[in-house]
Amino acid sequence: MIVVLASLAGLVGVFAGPVLEAAAVRALDPAKPALLVASDWRTAVGRGGSLVSVRSVMVRAVTAGLAIGVVAVIGLRFVLPAYIWFVAVTVVLTITDMDEKLIPNRITLPAGAIGAGLLIVGTLLDGDPERILWAAIGAAGYFTFMLILALVVPGGLGFGDVKLAPILGAFVAAEHLGYVVIAGIGSYVVGGITSAVLLITRVKSRKDTIPFGPYMVIAAYVALFAGERIIDWYLS
Repeated sequence: MIVVLASLAGLVGVFAGPVLEAAAVRALDPAKPALLVASDWRTAVGRGGSLVSVRSVMVRAVTAGLAIGVVAVIGLRFVLPAYIWFVAVTVVLTITDMDEKLIPNRITLPAGAIGAGLLIVGTLLDGDPERILWAAIGAAGYFTFMLILALVVPGGLGFGDVKLAPILGAFVAAEHLGYVVIAGIGSYVVGGITSAVLLITRVKSRKDTIPFGPYMVIAAYVALFAGERIIDWYLS
């Protein structure tokens, strides 16, 4: 059953990719609605050619891969829709940050609220109410960690990154409280390595601003998909 569900999730991800891409582009326009609307699909398949662009193919592949990974990790639990929502939100916010170095409040606030609701309902239906506490601790802890860093090193982090932290922290900690530590530390490991490669290869210069949100998202998925193995390795 998991294989069938994962395959279905991957297929949905393939078709949802350009829709999320269109939603991300629209989200950067304050005059337009913040969350997904029906016109996103029409934009995705319209004359812009996003169905065949290189970036659209990448977005499709990443969305499908994340959807499959989430199904494989979460399994047949009532909380699964919350993590599918998490995939959609993180894909959109990664695109906005890469495009404009911006993580819009008009996405993080409503998307975070919807995600929290889905997470709470799902964990209660699964009979795991303690995971709500884990999620709250993860959200508060990651937020505090990023806020302190943003205040201590002005200009090093954007407050969009700080506001993204509670969403990532809640979802990873709901699976295991230790995962939020992996996500937090991992974001700097991934960011440091990637930034070094970009500088060495001269894709970016020291004067360029490199968005940090994508590193946070990558580290969060590393925590979700490989957190248990990382903890076992560390404790062994």
